[in-house]
Amino acid sequence: MDRRRQQTRPPARRPSSQKRGSSARPPVRKPVGRPPAKPAKRRKKKPRIDITLTILDFFANIGRGIKKGYLRVRQTRYFRVVSAFTGVVFVVLAAMLTFSVATRPNALEIYLGDTSIGTIRLDGGRQVTLEYITRHAAARMETQLGSHVRFESEIEARLVRVGTGATVLTFDNMVTALINAVDYYVWGAVIIVDGNSAVSVSSQSVAESLLRDIAQSLQQGSSSMPFHHAFVEEVEILHTYVRREYLMTHAQAYSALTTPREVPGIHTVQRGDTFWGLEQRYGMSVNDIIEANPDVNPDDLRVGQVLEVVRTVPVLTLRD
Repeated sequence: MDRRRQQTRPPARRPSSQKRGSSARPPVRKPVGRPPAKPAKRRKKKPRIDITLTILDFFANIGRGIKKGYLRVRQTRYFRVVSAFTGVVFVVLAAMLTFSVATRPNALEIYLGDTSIGTIRLDGGRQVTLEYITRHAAARMETQLGSHVRFESEIEARLVRVGTGATVLTFDNMVTALINAVDYYVWGAVIIVDGNSAVSVSSQSVAESLLRDIAQSLQQGSSSMPFHHAFVEEVEILHTYVRREYLMTHAQAYSALTTPREVPGIHTVQRGDTFWGLEQRYGMSVNDIIEANPDVNPDDLRVGQVLEVVRTVPVLTLRD
């Protein structure tokens, strides 16, 4: 039994280092030390993107999508109806756009009440509005008059459409037309004589210069005194807004204050009065006295009889 077991047992395997023959090599031992450095990784270059080609591809894709959708719609039953409806909508929109452009306002018409002053085009280098025009008109008037101006008229602006050959005003002409047509008040001065308004001028300096000139002319070159104390009448200057039609220039106001005025009055007939005597006294002609008293007989005046007369008196009298 033992011999059989020994014969059937497989032979023991020898290690590779103990194999027979001269070809067997001993195992190679690696030197102990730092491991070799790993090679640096190279960065992969990003693909370069051409923006032009990308944009072209984008629009090309859109075109392909539109074409594909168009071909699909064309294969439907209602293609003709849809195309006809689309054409009608396009024509209507084009007509509406053309109409809006053709009727779009391109000018501004200025009205004073119901009266048109003029039309000015909107296209230009400056922004044309009613406020802009009135502001420039007021500034020009204040420069000319030397005082503040206030408009009183109702001014209205309306947007209109004018053709190529229509008559329109320039900006300066529109400002001039507005100044000539509008009613305005000027912060001026009123010369009051004995409680009554005599003349109206544009400023206090004009009023003071006017009264000073009148006082010097009445004094005939003698030593002048302040105009506040130069006249017998009570003279004062009142600051207020004056309407444009009541304003006077220096020459007009001077003439109005130096020209004698006619003051209506009555005369009670006394002993010895005649029409010729009344003519010398009041500066009226005999014919004027007869016309003012048609019921009175010039040859038969009675004492106590009342006659209507007109006296000519100066507006300002120089104090002695």
